[in-house]
Amino acid sequence: MSIYTLWNIAAAFGLGVLFWNLRTQHREREHLKEIQRLNEEHLRSISRMRDDHLSSLNKAMDDIKSIMGKK
Repeated sequence: MSIYTLWNIAAAFGLGVLFWNLRTQHREREHLKEIQRLNEEHLRSISRMRDDHLSSLNKAMDDIKSIMGKK
C-alpha cells in the first residue's frame, strides 16, 4: 500500500468522524430545544396552578372576613 492510499483512508476516516460528530451535535441541539420547550410548558403550568391557589386563598379570606363581619 502506498503512503497516498493510507493518507486517503485516514482522510476518509477523519471526515467520517467529523460528520458523525456534527450529526450527534445536531441531535443534541434538537433534544435540548425539546427539553427547553417542556420546561417552559411546565413553568407555565406551575404559574397557572399558583394563580389558581392564590385566587382560592383570596376567596377563602374574603369569606372569612364576611363571616367575621356578620358577627
